[in-house]
Amino acid sequence: MDTVLITDVAPRDGLQNQPVHLSTAAKLELIRLLQAAGLQSVEVASFVSPKAVPQMADAADVVAGVAQAAPGLRTSVLTPNVKGLQRAIEAGAREAAVVLSATETMNQRNINMSLATATAVSQETVRAAKAAGLAARAYIAVAVECPFEGLVAPAVVVALAEQMLAAGADEIVFADTIGAASPGQVRTLLQAAAPSVPIGQTAVHLHDTRGFGVAGAWAALECGVRRFDASVGGIGGC
Repeated sequence: MDTVLITDVAPRDGLQNQPVHLSTAAKLELIRLLQAAGLQSVEVASFVSPKAVPQMADAADVVAGVAQAAPGLRTSVLTPNVKGLQRAIEAGAREAAVVLSATETMNQRNINMSLATATAVSQETVRAAKAAGLAARAYIAVAVECPFEGLVAPAVVVALAEQMLAAGADEIVFADTIGAASPGQVRTLLQAAAPSVPIGQTAVHLHDTRGFGVAGAWAALECGVRRFDASVGGIGGC
């Protein structure tokens, strides 16, 4: 409990919406520099549709190149469904992550699925990842506030986290996707999750939209969380 694990998500979350396309070589250099700075875990790419997210079109090349660019680094990739997972496995990925939004409207607007369908797809992808021998992270997005539906009840978020654990997820990442959470809200959510989501498998993913990112991380630290996402330079967001 004296060790904090930071997963830098800049190569995925940080770059996915950037208007200037980075070359594969530049992404690999970023990942190498993150490792050189002391990071032990990096989310390196997303296996989404290249048409939807052009910045991630070279995901397979990035994964293939990481072993040489940053040997020994723990790396994960975002896989929205089993099809994306299969592409990731073929590229040599060792850890997959799924993102499940906690509200109906966010899923409809973001991926054109109902909450029920998105939950089923996320469960299927986690199960497939585990069956293939990969580790699996499960993000619960808009875990505090949704841009369309407002505040999200902690009980709803915890119920989704429990379903992801039941599917085999090794880590649950509570994500304040739009950076709206106060430290008190972070604490309330984590306290609600504590009875059913082991603290050793709990991570938080915060944004600094309203200037509370560091304060929220401190609140999570006080709750016993030792796994955090970060993005170098503060880039990215939704």
